[in-house]
Amino acid sequence: MNNAKELLAQVSTGRHITYQEQYRKCGKRVCSTCQKGLGHGPYWYAYWRGEDGKLHSNYIGKIKPEGETGHMKDEDLERARQITQTQMATLGNSLFQKETLMKQNGKTLPIAKPVTRRLRLEDIELYTVGEDISLESLFQSRHSYKFPDFQRDFVWTMRDEQLLIDSALRPQFDIDSIEVFEEMSSDGPIRYIIDGGQRFRALIWFRENRFPTFSPEQFRRASRNNGFSIIEPKRLFAEMTVMGQNKYKARNIHLRVTRVHGNYTFEEVQSLIAERFRRAQHHRRLNVAEILYSYPSEAKEFAKEIANHTTWTEIYQQTKRTKRRQPYAIGLIVIALHLKPSPVNLTTNELENIACGLYDTYLTPDLLESINLFLNRLHHIFYGVRATSTSDVIPLIQACQLLEQEGYDLEQSERACLTDWFFKARPAANTAQAWGKFSQMGQLTVQRQFWTIQRDKLFEQSGLAKSNKGIYPLLSV
Repeated sequence: MNNAKELLAQVSTGRHITYQEQYRKCGKRVCSTCQKGLGHGPYWYAYWRGEDGKLHSNYIGKIKPEGETGHMKDEDLERARQITQTQMATLGNSLFQKETLMKQNGKTLPIAKPVTRRLRLEDIELYTVGEDISLESLFQSRHSYKFPDFQRDFVWTMRDEQLLIDSALRPQFDIDSIEVFEEMSSDGPIRYIIDGGQRFRALIWFRENRFPTFSPEQFRRASRNNGFSIIEPKRLFAEMTVMGQNKYKARNIHLRVTRVHGNYTFEEVQSLIAERFRRAQHHRRLNVAEILYSYPSEAKEFAKEIANHTTWTEIYQQTKRTKRRQPYAIGLIVIALHLKPSPVNLTTNELENIACGLYDTYLTPDLLESINLFLNRLHHIFYGVRATSTSDVIPLIQACQLLEQEGYDLEQSERACLTDWFFKARPAANTAQAWGKFSQMGQLTVQRQFWTIQRDKLFEQSGLAKSNKGIYPLLSV
């Protein structure tokens, strides 16, 4: 205060000095004083015009100066605000200027409007804490959870929902966590779901009796002989036994609760939360081949050895998309086409039956050796073919089987004699006028349509050598 008085004493006594009381915000995100109130202060500032005609200011302190405060003209008041804002910006702090009401000569000065904050994503600090709650607690507090606009619609099937409920009723399985953003309000915390919205809806909807548990047939298809017995079959939550209801209610789920340092609302940080949502979706779900690979069985080792055959290393071209266990899926397709006569239903369910071990009894060393010799012959007549999907493999195998059943000797046929036929058949297959798309080749009807068109064309190819007997008899199971 002494320094301030000395400075003001240097000002000419003829100058008119006006004192103003103001609040200041330090700009620190963790400052509770700035978050909950008007800011630090109040502080007193002196304003006067110098000999150069410019408006000057100086900090006085927290104690009101002695004597009367003079009247400041409107243009001087506006200039004082600009000076204060410039000073605070120079210090790198956010300014929220708040003037007190002062009576000067019977007039009331207006309250200055706060400067609007402009947030940068880099300046927002988020932190996450873990929280384990029971499914019953989640259900009772369900109304405090909200879905932001950027959340996707509910896309789970009934099987997905029932599988989650079945996992919730078994201690051997975990329920994936749910990530939420928590915002405090006068009515309590509001939680916006960032990741796990599909799980949240399924858990709540089952508690509200919107869908039942697995039926015995649904459980058989979903479990694939995994050794578990069915729990509470085909029942809504209200129809379950008391023990089953209590088991579900007491099951815990882990929440990742994200909060923000500072007094920010969800609307202010929504762009950052939306970016977290987009990045969370980059964790891809397992594709069909990866699911099939997860089953431990004799068929797995069988299919892996087939997938490593030199035929596929030369014919099958892997991309970023096809590296996800696709060669293993090819091995299962080869097994299926050798266990049953064509056309064969090669849907996911049928391949899953093989992968989980239902046909392990038929997978003998003799069969593996026979398949390896067959693949050598396939490579000989389809030399130079480049397959890029599992659907491309199906007509290759079926063509060889069809020729051998009709008495053709593939070993004595010319090398690459069917390469031309394959490249011509594949573009035609991708048009609606033909038989559909190669991606649908696993379906029985599509296979029949394809060979109705291509059977005669296949036999017309030059370079094929005729034999008196079929070389490879199929094993029918």
